[in-house]
Amino acid sequence: MPPNCLSDYLDGVCTFFSGCERFFRDRSLWKYALLPMLIMTAAYALAVGIVVYLSTLLAARLEAWITALPRWINWIAGFAAGSTVIIAFLLALVIAVFTMSAVYEIFGGPFFDRLILHYEKKHNGIDLVEPDWKHTLLFLRESVCYSVTTFLWMIFWILTGLVLPLAGPVMLFLFMSYRLGVACVMPTGFLYGLGLKKQRTLFSRHRMRLLGFGSAAYLVQLIPLAPVLLLPGLILGGAELLHGIAEER
Repeated sequence: MPPNCLSDYLDGVCTFFSGCERFFRDRSLWKYALLPMLIMTAAYALAVGIVVYLSTLLAARLEAWITALPRWINWIAGFAAGSTVIIAFLLALVIAVFTMSAVYEIFGGPFFDRLILHYEKKHNGIDLVEPDWKHTLLFLRESVCYSVTTFLWMIFWILTGLVLPLAGPVMLFLFMSYRLGVACVMPTGFLYGLGLKKQRTLFSRHRMRLLGFGSAAYLVQLIPLAPVLLLPGLILGGAELLHGIAEER
């Protein structure tokens, strides 16, 4: 890896932790994040609860079906049923991580936008204007489409991992890390009036920085409850990352 690429990657990693630190140090920012964090937590809890409930019903039917099979194989009935619930739960958590951008726009956008506006004015001296409803709907559509595309590619790389046990997981990590990095920058870009297409053009020369930021976010968010607790810090880190990229244009 060329030195400048490594430097950009590490800069992205540091920006992630810097954003989280800035949020938790500045108590004036907390009021903008409390309500959306509670709403998003409730939304994720409801979604995971539904998944677990449905998977439990499926597991019960699976266990009953396997139990009716010959004795040489029906001993795995309990294991298969338990595994079904666990896999469904883990899949729900993974999906929650990679649909964060869309969920952010739906449940937290109006509140977190104010977080970004306050942060930009206080720390960067930039007085942004909250977008009107037309632009908000446009950004919501772009965010949802981006999250759906990310999810479909995630499925592709998971399936690739079954065929290529070594390369598949590595490609999944790299792809998802970059996409997550972009997703964290998007809210601030939207407030600057930059649609997703313009943002991606801006990001084209800074992929390693976004990859570093997304890699740190990806790994940390695999910790239970971390996606919701650290989301405000991710958003602020994304704001700083956008500033750093824009200054080097």
